[in-house]
Amino acid sequence: MTTTILDTNKNKWFKIKDDVFYTELISCQLTIGSHGSIDISLDLNKYPNYRKYFYDLFDKMYNSGTGRTGYKKDNVFDIITPQWRGLSCMIKSMDINPNGMLNLELTCDYIDQENIQERRENIINDILNETSDKKNNIN
Repeated sequence: MTTTILDTNKNKWFKIKDDVFYTELISCQLTIGSHGSIDISLDLNKYPNYRKYFYDLFDKMYNSGTGRTGYKKDNVFDIITPQWRGLSCMIKSMDINPNGMLNLELTCDYIDQENIQERRENIINDILNETSDKKNNIN
């Protein structure tokens, strides 16, 4: 049994560490186990710096000695959205279509749907961080 969560909000975004990315499409497929799959489409015409970021992330997973990817602590990352978190994610596949869309397929060990209180607190913290004195010089 699988369940797909599709983010259809106008302001679609996700975070990896402190880096925020705006996406055209993001969907999350849950399975009966704890693992899941995440599909992301990014517009490289709007955000050309995303190409290098995700190429570098993908290349870091590649072991030049064996030619294989490995599950290492520095190869995995977490994805945070307003609705859920993907924990211990890795890039499964990546492609660019001729229109400049970067499509990523991620696999992750665990998808955690945040409860409403956690989501509220995270959104408030994000807003407060965006309007803090360090980002807006009011002097």
